[in-house]
Amino acid sequence: VLFRSKRGRVMLFDKLFKYKKNTVADIENKKRNQFEKAIQTAELYLSCNEYSIEEKKTILTYMMDVIKRDIQSEYIADLFYNDESKKISLEFVPTLYFDKDGIKHYLEFSECQEVSLKDNYVITFPWNCGRMGDNILNIIKNGFKNYPINHIVYYYKELNICQVMNGNHSIAAGVYTEKGTVLAKIVDMKPLFENLKTDGAYYYSIHNNTIIEKVQDFRIAVIFEIAKMKYKLENELEP
Repeated sequence: VLFRSKRGRVMLFDKLFKYKKNTVADIENKKRNQFEKAIQTAELYLSCNEYSIEEKKTILTYMMDVIKRDIQSEYIADLFYNDESKKISLEFVPTLYFDKDGIKHYLEFSECQEVSLKDNYVITFPWNCGRMGDNILNIIKNGFKNYPINHIVYYYKELNICQVMNGNHSIAAGVYTEKGTVLAKIVDMKPLFENLKTDGAYYYSIHNNTIIEKVQDFRIAVIFEIAKMKYKLENELEP
């Protein structure tokens, strides 16, 4: 007999519920720990007196590029592993921030520029195996064509990373073939560096620690903080 009493059933369900809650908490803690480890590693490079400023920038760029490759591969490959593929539906980073006076501002999206699918880190979120297969065959045969009406892409300039908001299957196929370009709206990240921080779980206002937005992928948060370090280094080079 699996359950001998009502009390026994309640106790078992309670244990299962607690286990599930702990599992979710463990996952969140793991992500936060991974974020902290990556930032500590970047800070070690940054504090090393044996490296010049240019050498520090090179190492920070290397860290960011490796993480971008990890993100790029995962969101495409996830389509084959799960019934529902992973995606990031919001912008990679908050589009609003508050300055030191508490005034709300929004990020500016400037005019588009061409982005190479071979030379840039373009993150796509394909969700249908059939459409992915059709696009791969079509683009290998006929080449990649940019359709500005259908292809919506954001280019986070200081992060040097692109996020596809629409046209995921065809652009993912273009990334695979390493041919073609897309037009991407440029997002100026500098105001966020001066007004935002993150712990890998949330983005906060630097000025009063108010939560601005939940982090959707801790790796983007890592890239954000390392890009901020690099941005500060570049400013130190200015006269």
